[in-house]
Amino acid sequence: MPEAVPISRSMKTNGKGKQALGFDEAATEIAEALAIPHQAAGMLLYGLAATGHVRTLDDELDPLDEDKRTISELGGSIAYVSAEDIRRWLGDWAVVSQPSHRETVIAAMLPRTVPWKQFCNDVRNACRGWKAKGKPALGFGDKQIQRIVKNLRQR
Repeated sequence: MPEAVPISRSMKTNGKGKQALGFDEAATEIAEALAIPHQAAGMLLYGLAATGHVRTLDDELDPLDEDKRTISELGGSIAYVSAEDIRRWLGDWAVVSQPSHRETVIAAMLPRTVPWKQFCNDVRNACRGWKAKGKPALGFGDKQIQRIVKNLRQR
């Protein structure tokens, strides 16, 4: 089974700290997370954009017109998509663990109000971070999750 793609080198951030993935990079993440061909992932990404499940952005990271929501109207105008939207959607549908979604999930769960063991299990559950029952997938161990929490708190 393929591993999920790490955070992309071509990821951009706008002035408000929102992260965006290039169309091809987003399609690659979808393809690897769902174990489908890249071309099918691209078509799926157009569908997600057309239905409003994924926010679309132009070259300047400005949102595309909400009225252009059909695949034919979107055409080749999608330069970037919201990394947050893609990873949230993949968290629901992926067949493999989602390390690229891990930080977003952890940030949403802070401040931590439950014991570490439960917190780590909740993160693994949200990201499909289990290799087998009771065995965390690579990048989803308790220490790795605690390091990410520490880094997020220092920001």
